[in-house]
Amino acid sequence: MLTLNPFSEDTMTPLRERMIQDLQLRGYSDRTVEAYVRSVAQLARFYHASPDTLTEEQLRDYLLHLTTVQKVARGTHTIALCGLKFFYQHTLGREWMVLKVARPKGEKKLPVVLSREEVWRILDCVRMPVYRACLTTIYACGLRLMEGARLQVPDVDGDRKLVQIHGKRPPRIATSRSPTPRSSSCASTGARTRTRSGSSRPSRGHTLGC
Repeated sequence: MLTLNPFSEDTMTPLRERMIQDLQLRGYSDRTVEAYVRSVAQLARFYHASPDTLTEEQLRDYLLHLTTVQKVARGTHTIALCGLKFFYQHTLGREWMVLKVARPKGEKKLPVVLSREEVWRILDCVRMPVYRACLTTIYACGLRLMEGARLQVPDVDGDRKLVQIHGKRPPRIATSRSPTPRSSSCASTGARTRTRSGSSRPSRGHTLGC
């Protein structure tokens, strides 16, 4: 016989609301709150039961299921584990040993580094100037995606070519460290430099004027 699941994603139950409030009190972003709550809802759906009624052994079996049966990616497993760990430790106040040992092994992968020509070819495919300006700034200043998405006009100091960055990391100032694309839409700053042949071309490093 199936029991009612008070952690259903279809309704805002007191248990679900309490976890969301606990996450918000600790300053988690909306995206993290959504991911953590979803991980607990998936556990509840797996057992067709409220997560606060499950045992530590059931939680252990579920984490094993993710690893050995579903074979989820390490990132997916980590998000699920973090969400479940928060729920049981902070919302329910349970210090279960399985939450301390069920940590997927770290992966060591070399990052994929594009050449400058490859980056320019990608940016040349972006037709909308506002999107191209955003992506160029993200690349040139070494920003995370959400750091670039949160940029506001007051954050940009066009005279000194500086950008104030807000995000998970402490607020900081970034400067352009990469050449601008050769696309004509990104050469509208008026800044010029001299090539070895003496001809004039758009200055490299003035990406913030795109």
